[in-house]
Amino acid sequence: STDVNGTYDKSDGDLVINGTNFRGVSTIELLSNAGATTDQTITVDPSNPPAGVTYNALGTQITIDNDVLPASWIGELNATVRVTSITGTAVTSDPIQTQE
Repeated sequence: STDVNGTYDKSDGDLVINGTNFRGVSTIELLSNAGATTDQTITVDPSNPPAGVTYNALGTQITIDNDVLPASWIGELNATVRVTSITGTAVTSDPIQTQE
């Protein structure tokens, strides 16, 4: 999970993204270098998510298993997560410091 100071520690467990209307998300991007580098793009179908990605029933949380996070995304000072809906609306998180 991401704590209040914007740090994600992989050793603490899975990455949890909190928000609203996630049942309409079509892609999740893990970005580094303040969004300049795409480390991973995950194409998702909330009704049939890929291995390592789960949604809660309300569509307010997406959980990404820490085992599927790319190594290049860990150890970043300005990592971000961008979710894009099927309508093309994209929302990017505030910067996150990622660490092992």
